Amino acid sequence: MLLLLQVRRALWDQARQPTAPMRGSGSLAVLRSQPPMRWLGAAGFCLSAAQLSLLSFAVAFMVEERLLALVTAGVVVSVVHVAGVTGRIGWGVLADYLGRSLPVLLGLAFTITLVFLVLALLGALLPTWTVVMLLVLAGATSVGWNGVYLAEVARRCQPGEVGEATAAVLVLTYMGVLVGPALFSLIVWVTGSYAVGFLLPAATGGLAILSLQRYRGAGQAAEAPATLR
Repeated sequence: MLLLLQVRRALWDQARQPTAPMRGSGSLAVLRSQPPMRWLGAAGFCLSAAQLSLLSFAVAFMVEERLLALVTAGVVVSVVHVAGVTGRIGWGVLADYLGRSLPVLLGLAFTITLVFLVLALLGALLPTWTVVMLLVLAGATSVGWNGVYLAEVARRCQPGEVGEATAAVLVLTYMGVLVGPALFSLIVWVTGSYAVGFLLPAATGGLAILSLQRYRGAGQAAEAPATLR
């Protein structure tokens, strides 16, 4: 892919400034200079950990603990993905209707926390159809948050920094992609239960709520001096 990109490199580099200084931390400087973006990145870390925990272990949970056939479990996960894609569109429409992304993100984080908590505590006891409905709801929320999240990043960052801000928060987000499934595996190894493992995305959903609240507070604090001026 890198070699193919060289074909168009000269065209894309026409407007570059060879004398522009390089920054050692690159896009991550946005996180250092803008405290609200740090909290928004932390929320992305938590939400992505919940998302990958669901997608990585939903089939194993249904097959090994709910005793569903492998094909049936695969169909359920397909529906979970469809719910996630639909959610990304639907939550974006809702955010546009409200004119704000943050309330939607907070609602999604709250729902993620509640759904995974129910799955963790009652997932082995509830009827199969109820578990399937909960997994689909988990897909609509924990897989469908990304679009609204990136819209909030673009809204919050400084003019001309959309690319850098997006890159910076996605560094933290993809750390959650790596850490979430690893910690879930550890919980399953210690407890022997995939249902108990869902306590992890429940916890990260709760931490996402706290991060978004701190993000809102940091944003209001940053806007206050500008308002006074």
